[in-house]
Amino acid sequence: MQLSIEERSWLAEDLLNSLRSAEERQIADEWVEVAEQRLDEIEAGTAELVPVDDAIRRARTAVADARKASRRR
Repeated sequence: MQLSIEERSWLAEDLLNSLRSAEERQIADEWVEVAEQRLDEIEAGTAELVPVDDAIRRARTAVADARKASRRR
């Protein structure tokens, strides 16, 4: 193949995107916007950074709480 790695990457991404529905492409585009916004906040020093151990603990607690709440229904 005569394409560079970067060009092949773009081609592969375009091919995968062609398999997605319009809604899936829109959701993916929105996630990219969120990620770029968060990166800008990190680089600007305005983001609250959470250590991974704390984030995992919070997530596990939220899942456990949601499970308990769903059992009560």
